[in-house]
Amino acid sequence: MRQSVFHTPVQFEGRVRGNIFSEDGSDARVRIMENGIVEGEICVPTVVINGSVNGDVHSSKHVELAAKAVVKGNVYYNLIEMVKGAQVNGSLLYGNGKTKTV
Repeated sequence: MRQSVFHTPVQFEGRVRGNIFSEDGSDARVRIMENGIVEGEICVPTVVINGSVNGDVHSSKHVELAAKAVVKGNVYYNLIEMVKGAQVNGSLLYGNGKTKTV
């Protein structure tokens, strides 16, 4: 499985097979658009999801689950916004949103 590492804002509108991680100390932001699909783990400070994620989501700052978000995995967060229609098939775990880094 591949792994993407970055430190700037990134927007995904297609399919990603692999993990998405931010660099140490970054203020990275990931946005998964309505047609975006991630098959892997996401570990970034801020993430906005309006597509599908099949894997755990780790956020040290802020998670936003928009109306068409579907997460099949656990969501680790410190601050979360969840709009009516968003789905999580897993656990919402507060306070353990430490972003994993590589």
